[in-house]
Amino acid sequence: MIATASAKNHAWLRELGTEPVEYGDGLVGCVHALAPDGVDAVADWTVLDHGGQYIWVRPDARELERLSALVDAGKLLVDVDASYPMQELATAFAAGMSGHGSGKNVLTPFTD
Repeated sequence: MIATASAKNHAWLRELGTEPVEYGDGLVGCVHALAPDGVDAVADWTVLDHGGQYIWVRPDARELERLSALVDAGKLLVDVDASYPMQELATAFAAGMSGHGSGKNVLTPFTD
């Protein structure tokens, strides 16, 4: 697996078993060097610009339960950067768009 991140997160990505490459100029070339025969999937909003295609998924309760079980068993790591109550959705969105977090932002139910 190849993962893109800023250089400060490369060691962490290696611990997770990925080969990190840095964002920016040269990214596509770095990926081609690591996978000269191409890759199977890319999670990127600009995938069409690089000759890829979108693959849509639909929510599946059974698969979500399976993922939850993997998290509970410690086999799937979800790095949580911050947690926000639903009424702070705008703050959570802004934090996510800032690009400075190292994990996911979690929305929790509304608080009283």
